[in-house]
Amino acid sequence: MAVFHHFHDTGQFEKSLNATFIALIPKKAAAVEWRRWISFCVSTVRFSILINGTPHGFFGSSRGLRQGDPLSPLLFVLVMEAVSRMLDKAAHEGRLSGFSVGVFDGRPLMVSHLLFADDTLIFCDANIDQLLTLHMLLIWFEVVSGLKVNLGKLELVAVGEVVMEIWTKKDALWRQVIEVKYGRDWGGWCSSSFSGPYGVNLWKNIRREWHSLSRFIMYDIGDGSKVLFWLDHWCETSSLADRYPELYRICRRKEATVADLLRYTNGVLHWGFQFCREVHNRELEAFRSFINSIYSTPVRGIGEDKSCWLPCKSKGVHG
Repeated sequence: MAVFHHFHDTGQFEKSLNATFIALIPKKAAAVEWRRWISFCVSTVRFSILINGTPHGFFGSSRGLRQGDPLSPLLFVLVMEAVSRMLDKAAHEGRLSGFSVGVFDGRPLMVSHLLFADDTLIFCDANIDQLLTLHMLLIWFEVVSGLKVNLGKLELVAVGEVVMEIWTKKDALWRQVIEVKYGRDWGGWCSSSFSGPYGVNLWKNIRREWHSLSRFIMYDIGDGSKVLFWLDHWCETSSLADRYPELYRICRRKEATVADLLRYTNGVLHWGFQFCREVHNRELEAFRSFINSIYSTPVRGIGEDKSCWLPCKSKGVHG
């Protein structure tokens, strides 16, 4: 509220204030009336406490307006216009990436942020340069507006994490909506691929990157019915086809699921894979490593297959 107290007392904004604020303030005689309204709203607000459902007494506020006051959203829009202009400028200069929502006048239409009620969503790449730019923008906003940004309430969320959150919960509303609209891919790990002018551009762009995202996902094997034995990441941190290409070339069922090859005899696990020919001497070392890998990987044998992030040496997990 420091911005408005200063404006009411002096009738003008500080010189360092972004011109965006000034552009939104009524000019000439209307400004006097507007300042009087703001002062009245800030200085006369009173609160009451409900005890057993009945209000008892009123007391004043020492900190101006509180969240929930009818005037708060209007002041929020006024002040956040400055943040919006700063984010637009950063995106225009290539300091923040945002995401593409389509094409306008032959050029990609990028969205760097969204404002809804009293929440602000900012979109950028997960790299240190863009995060530093965002941090500096918030510091500049504090200097310009006199407001304090509560960094403790900020939350960084990776888009991949959002996709995982949506797609790993069968009962999630958004998953049901996307499945009905686009269908789902084999195994149910993502929606079907699609193209054309129809559809939500944000989800289309996310789906387009599924191949890149899936490289950082591994599967915890339940019954193995939704995971491909050779092609998916379930045994260590890469697919068996990538780690043992010489064996993959001679296997009989290249698109077999884990369930297709999983066998139990008297409660003992063994794998029913087959090759088109015998393993040559030059392939024996790879074959021994292959056997060690698949038999050392935990397999429950029952229940549903699950997805999780691959472990990352530098960060703990990808995300």
